[in-house]
Amino acid sequence: MLYLRKSIQPLRSVVNKIYITSDGKIDTSAQYFFREVYNHIIQMLDLVEVYRDTIIGLIDTYTTIIGNKTNDVMMILTVWSTIFLPLSFLTGVFGMNFKYMPELENPVAYPLFWIIVVVIIIGMLIYFKRKDWI
Repeated sequence: MLYLRKSIQPLRSVVNKIYITSDGKIDTSAQYFFREVYNHIIQMLDLVEVYRDTIIGLIDTYTTIIGNKTNDVMMILTVWSTIFLPLSFLTGVFGMNFKYMPELENPVAYPLFWIIVVVIIIGMLIYFKRKDWI
């Protein structure tokens, strides 16, 4: 559209100059022809502008749709990262090699760890489901 506009734009001034400065050198039928050509050039420029605006609007719409899809993907990745962050913390704490860690001596510590992990996962899934994020 820009190429078409750049091609038509100079014609407007040329035809207008021929039409206005004829000073009787061109007969009336030719003047009528140049006036019609000038009107058609103006119409073509208007159409090119309308099509250019339409194309710009379509490009903006496409960009918005792509941005929304990217935001949805980022939200899902954030939710899953948020779910696994406390689990990684708990695993990191219990994976340390301390000599005196009272939880390691307790026989119910391992099942209790998994119960806490499952409760955290279920709690976060319920929370995110209520927020309508997943």
